Amino acid sequence: MYYAEKEKLLRRAHKKTHAIGNADDNHQADFSCQIWYGKNPKMSDLVIGEVLEHPDGLEFDFSYQSQSYHLVSPILGVHHTEILAGSFLIAKEMNIPPLDILSYLRHIHLPHAR
Repeated sequence: MYYAEKEKLLRRAHKKTHAIGNADDNHQADFSCQIWYGKNPKMSDLVIGEVLEHPDGLEFDFSYQSQSYHLVSPILGVHHTEILAGSFLIAKEMNIPPLDILSYLRHIHLPHAR
């Protein structure tokens, strides 16, 4: 169900949004996305490096447009790495400076009981 709905969004004929996809997700391989994130540098615009999980959050390095970045976030769970990468790309598309994005993500928290 999840992938079917996501596919509808990314395959629609008249887009007024910017589609960002996970290149590591086989279900998204043939979606029409303008930007891709993932671990494979041949398939991803934003390339995620090693992810470190700590008791108080995540940290990882990534590269995007010939720049290297280090992201630290109090969000728990390695599975949130892709959400953080996608968030960075969305904010960049909104012309928010990278350091402002990284600063915000450093202090963001999930809702209580999540």
